[in-house]
Amino acid sequence: MSLFDNAQRFQTLGITTETINNGKFQREIYEAMRRFKSLDWGDVSETDTKSNNEAVKTFSMVLGAYNTSKGKIWIIAESSTGNEYDRLTVLFPNEY
Repeated sequence: MSLFDNAQRFQTLGITTETINNGKFQREIYEAMRRFKSLDWGDVSETDTKSNNEAVKTFSMVLGAYNTSKGKIWIIAESSTGNEYDRLTVLFPNEY
């Protein structure tokens, strides 16, 4: 079971627009999400990896970064309660 199983998934308009008619990008998003749920934070620094690994212990915000055919995407997990992750957001960095 993943720390993120109960989280609602959101994506920005930019991500939605790109996935509508782009099966390759859809698969890349799916793969990035699989990696994120496995605590593989993607293309982040060693410092950010360590920070994420500590953050999941207290359900603090974590960010993964993944390269795709449409450029880098971010996946952000957040908790509104501090007891579990309840939001996963997929976005392009310029949409933050």
